[in-house]
Amino acid sequence: MNMPSSSNPKIFLAQVLPFDASQDTEWYTYRVPETLLNDIAVGQMVEIPLRDALVQGIVAHLTEISSQVDISEIKEIRVILIMTP
Repeated sequence: MNMPSSSNPKIFLAQVLPFDASQDTEWYTYRVPETLLNDIAVGQMVEIPLRDALVQGIVAHLTEISSQVDISEIKEIRVILIMTP
């Protein structure tokens, strides 16, 4: 049986609360790269770009979005630092 090929990959966004020197309490939105899709979970510690630095943050929420949404301005999560939420 031929399955239809998916030309539109899944796109996930993560709401992340960064730990930075300014004690920022604002959530930021980051794109989840394809390489992390199978491993990312709420509660994990990740490394994210914030301003001109890489900082640690906690994933608070994950959302799948339409592949037709322009995400070109949304920065990516760099790496999962702690796998256990």
